[in-house]
Amino acid sequence: MAGHPAPYGHLEYFEVPLSLAHRLDRSPKSIDMSNSSPADVHVAFCTCPDSGTAESLAAALIEEGHAACINLIPGLVSLYRWQGRIERDSEVLLMIKTVRERLGTLTERVRQLHPYDVPEVIAHPVTDGHDAYLNWVRQCIDTAE
Repeated sequence: MAGHPAPYGHLEYFEVPLSLAHRLDRSPKSIDMSNSSPADVHVAFCTCPDSGTAESLAAALIEEGHAACINLIPGLVSLYRWQGRIERDSEVLLMIKTVRERLGTLTERVRQLHPYDVPEVIAHPVTDGHDAYLNWVRQCIDTAE
């Protein structure tokens, strides 16, 4: 799990492919969420060795409908035990907004695309939040199917 230096102190931007841009419409839509609870929305975390890997993985997960939104957080320093040694690497953290039903396929896709032997994918249910945003996350996943 060799890492690469992550940028510090500035924001990175990347262009969104046209095939992905139509899914980034954040305007509210009229959809029935009467049977939804905040806990069906999850935030998953995944570390990447560099910004290029993070951007391509994030774009694939959104394009394929596994996630509604992914934040790329550079400047992360990870300390971990790997093959009997303590390692230290600079990484980029992906904060992935998805729904419970997609966690399995999201994890499998990360495993397929990620350069690490054992990529980190951990998820937490959202217990509360802005209803319009949570509905938007659900809708993005539903419309991507």
